[in-house]
Amino acid sequence: MLRTAGNNKRQEPKSEEEMLLMRSLRDMNLSKFVADDIPLFISLLNDIFPRQTNVPKKSYPDVEAQIKLSIEKKNYQSYETWVLKIIQLYETFMVRHGFMLVGPTGCGKTACMQVLTNAMTELGTQFKINILNPKAITPEQLYGVKSEISDDWTPGIFSTLWQKSN
Repeated sequence: MLRTAGNNKRQEPKSEEEMLLMRSLRDMNLSKFVADDIPLFISLLNDIFPRQTNVPKKSYPDVEAQIKLSIEKKNYQSYETWVLKIIQLYETFMVRHGFMLVGPTGCGKTACMQVLTNAMTELGTQFKINILNPKAITPEQLYGVKSEISDDWTPGIFSTLWQKSN
C-alpha cells in the first residue's frame, strides 16, 4: 500500500498527499472485500479522512481502452461494475506476485482474467495463463521438497512453471 501511495505521489507530485493516501487505501483494498463490507470500509475512510470527499479513482487510459477492446473482441457485454473488477485485478497485478480470484461459479472470474491477459498482451507485455488445482496434489508436489537424506532439492510444479516463465 505504501509503495502504491509513493508511486502515486511521484506520478502526481502536485496532488495533495492526504487525497493520494486515501485513494491508495481505497483502491488497494476495495477488491478484497465482500459487498456487505464495502460501505463499512468507505465509512471508516470517511472518518479517517473527513476532508476528502469525492476522491477520483486513479485512471489507466491505455489499459482501460485496451480492456474495452478486449471485451468487444470476445463479444462480452461491458458492464461498468465488471470493468471495475478487471481494473481492480490490474491494480492487484501491479503490486502482487500472485493472487487468487474468488467467487461463485459463473460470476466472471475466468472471463475477467482472460480480458485482462489479452489487454496486457496487446499492450506489449506477453502473458500466459497456467491453471492448476492446488488441492489435487500435495504441498511438496506443488512447491518442491528437499531430501533430508541426500540434501537435494526436487522442484515442484509451481516452481517449475515459475522457472519456465522467467
